[in-house]
Amino acid sequence: MNNNPNERKFPRVIKAYFTAAKWYGKDGEPWLADVGTMINISEGGLLLEVDKAPPFLSTLSLSLGFEDEIIKIEGEVARLVKKEDGKVELGIRFTNVTDDNREVIHRALLEEK
Repeated sequence: MNNNPNERKFPRVIKAYFTAAKWYGKDGEPWLADVGTMINISEGGLLLEVDKAPPFLSTLSLSLGFEDEIIKIEGEVARLVKKEDGKVELGIRFTNVTDDNREVIHRALLEEK
């Protein structure tokens, strides 16, 4: 069992793709839609760079493009870091991942190794 909280559960792969994101408020209504840049991805989540910071732990839906496939996946903001250039890096933890979506992500990760 992994007892180190800083050790990753899933390996990360560097990817730089544009990613569409839509955040939802506590009432379930859309709060913000934005396009960001995916910096890296794993089977458990991704690092996304955006212009505006959503609330910590807010939920979102993502549209991720992999070669010839686009998948829709849900997640939550697990980490927020404001950069010197004004952009925000968001650590997104995937939630409710379907087996099909997990397979697409897995294949994309294998292609990069």
